[in-house]
Amino acid sequence: MLRLVSPTKIVIPKEDLSSLQVDQLRTALTYTDQKSVFELAKLKRNAHWYSEEIFEEKKAELKSQTKVCILFEEENQFWTYSGLQPVVERVLNTKVLVKEFTYPEPKLLPWSEKPSYEMYPYQVSAMEKLLEARHGGVQMGTGLGKSFIIANVTKAYGLKTVIMAPSASIAEQLVRDFTKWFGKKYVGSYFDGKKEPKKLIVIGTSQSFTRITPESDHWDLLSKTEVFIADESHQCPAKTLASVCFGLLAKAPYRFFFSATQVRNDGSELLLDAITGPIVFEMTVREGVDGKYLAKPIFHMTSVPANGEFRSPDVNVMTRKHLYYNPAITAHVGKLCNTAAKAGMPVLVLIEEVQQFTNLLPYLRFEVGFAHGPLAENKAKVPPEFHDSDPNKLVDDFNAKKIPILVGTSCISTGTDIKAVKFLIYWQGGKSEIQVKQAIGRSTRLTPDKTHCHVVDFWVRDPSGETTTKNWVLGKHASERIEIYNDLYGPVLEDEI
Repeated sequence: MLRLVSPTKIVIPKEDLSSLQVDQLRTALTYTDQKSVFELAKLKRNAHWYSEEIFEEKKAELKSQTKVCILFEEENQFWTYSGLQPVVERVLNTKVLVKEFTYPEPKLLPWSEKPSYEMYPYQVSAMEKLLEARHGGVQMGTGLGKSFIIANVTKAYGLKTVIMAPSASIAEQLVRDFTKWFGKKYVGSYFDGKKEPKKLIVIGTSQSFTRITPESDHWDLLSKTEVFIADESHQCPAKTLASVCFGLLAKAPYRFFFSATQVRNDGSELLLDAITGPIVFEMTVREGVDGKYLAKPIFHMTSVPANGEFRSPDVNVMTRKHLYYNPAITAHVGKLCNTAAKAGMPVLVLIEEVQQFTNLLPYLRFEVGFAHGPLAENKAKVPPEFHDSDPNKLVDDFNAKKIPILVGTSCISTGTDIKAVKFLIYWQGGKSEIQVKQAIGRSTRLTPDKTHCHVVDFWVRDPSGETTTKNWVLGKHASERIEIYNDLYGPVLEDEI
């Protein structure tokens, strides 16, 4: 007999399982932690730095962490997380028969200021499927209005609600929108030193929520949450997300997760499934563009010469040398920015390191804003007039076309509502599907004067002249980004400098 004993825990009595079924469950509920696999490989490469005893001890520890089973055993029962209910039911060929908690009745929260636009049909469909599931996730391309669905779900329940964002900039944007729609009386913040846990709707960051301990008054207030919503859930590390979902907010019966990319790069997809439950609605960027809900991204992959003959086994060193700090790329980015700005096309440049902005600045002939987080030790690398940065204010000014060029780090490359951009330069490299798709999402917002956006990326040529990518890691990464672009909305146009 399968029993849902809480919003996060499903229990199976031992007496109901054969040894074969236990083995099948363990297999189905085990995943490989790629971070531990990477650390193990790194340890083996550097074995000469350790004594034999310490090496073997570290190797055994990491090896034990590579396989993670989330079927747990207690005296008379096994249990796992409720989000894996479909997996357990499939393996055991049965259904949950007992649910030992109740769902509070919705109260319907009124608008303080009704939004000036209505939900699109696909947003209504996503919301209906979530309300029916009561625990599930939505995967939708960036720009398709996940935040508006979150607002309408919040309104439909009218219950104590916590909305968790992966960063302060996203949380701040949600607070602004929700305060406008529902009023300050109902909306509170829990991040950047603001703590308003008594509000009906509390919006905060995963980092802030993980700091709340069971001994605090705020734990008592927030643990009574009835509706838990995670925005951009993939951006939160799986273990951090789990600590909030299975700790502070474990008692919330209604649980919803929103993301443009419900995927992981660390192998912990199974743990993510355990948290989010089933994905009840999906819509791709391609479907959004074809349905006239998103601006069409036009991808350009520009081939550029390498920055000399330098090679290193460290991919990060190679990326910095040949991509971030390649004079040919820096000059070309400057030229593209000036050309686009002159043509009245707002330009967004996404960078990985602040020094890229400093190197680019002398080439720019138009006003530029620089959105970044705390500079700390990087302060000396940035001109003083750009030390202070308010990313949300800069995005607002950019959307209002007061700034023709906006350069930003990761603080605005995810979840930020950037509408005006008609020319996006992706100068971050790598091969992360999550990072690339989120970055491209900054370009797909549809506006009355925008139906498409040009997206420029760079393929650094192998200085040896080889045409294959087998031994040239930057070419390999670029080819993987091309695959992502083709999947989003290909084909990719190619040129070179």
